[in-house]
Amino acid sequence: MRGRGLTGIVTWGMFVAVSQTALAQSSPSSRNSLARAGASGVSQRQSQTVAWDLLRKPIEKVDWVESTFEEVISWLTEEGEENVNILPRWTALSQESVTRDTLVTLQIRDSSVSEILDETLDQVCVSGQCTYRAVGNKIRISTKTDFGRKLEVRTYDVLDLLFLFPDLGRNAPTIDLQAASRQGGSSGGGGGGQSVFGGGSSNSQQDLQLEDEEMEQELNDLIATIQAVIEPTTWKAVGGAGDIQTFSNRVLVVRNTIEVHEKIAGAFALGN
Repeated sequence: MRGRGLTGIVTWGMFVAVSQTALAQSSPSSRNSLARAGASGVSQRQSQTVAWDLLRKPIEKVDWVESTFEEVISWLTEEGEENVNILPRWTALSQESVTRDTLVTLQIRDSSVSEILDETLDQVCVSGQCTYRAVGNKIRISTKTDFGRKLEVRTYDVLDLLFLFPDLGRNAPTIDLQAASRQGGSSGGGGGGQSVFGGGSSNSQQDLQLEDEEMEQELNDLIATIQAVIEPTTWKAVGGAGDIQTFSNRVLVVRNTIEVHEKIAGAFALGN
């Protein structure tokens, strides 16, 4: 998961509140158990984003002159305070002539870990096929081909993109101006006059069917647009493995690589 476009990062938090009275009345062993449970819950939440926290970490300066790629991996581990597992897939990387001894020369200021990792991979991997994924407390570094072997299924509620203004047509309300004139000229108080509005009956079954058909067409147009502009060669229609199905005329069910999901919805933290 490349650092570019690090938007829409999902952040997690957890607040554990325990009654002071209950704590006072509980035994020391009970209080210790509660403390351990609370700490464990917070730790699990934090582990979901620790890799992303590292990628967003600001870096004042790096000045590498012919450092090895393995030394860059060690630098990443140190910057993550050993809380993040940096996992290069050397076998896959070797297919792009990237090894532990590949040299990196990089001078950069006022940057972030993600930007530095991007620059490093652009330098050592001239084909542009090297990339990384951040998941939980792991950053895996490999190739697009390697990562592309695993397809992820995600759902996207796109109803907001498909909102259709109803075509009232013959069901639109009408205004009877003559009735309005007669009511305006009548004497006496009260509000017992007839309404000047007519028509406006509820949509017929045929109208509802037409709306469903229009919504379905909008969905198909959206799918066609996605497949045309986001990694066009990865979709089943042209021989790829990716696929898009619709559900309930509002949800897209997409099966493709994480890179494709990022381009559809922005970068997001994914489970293992």
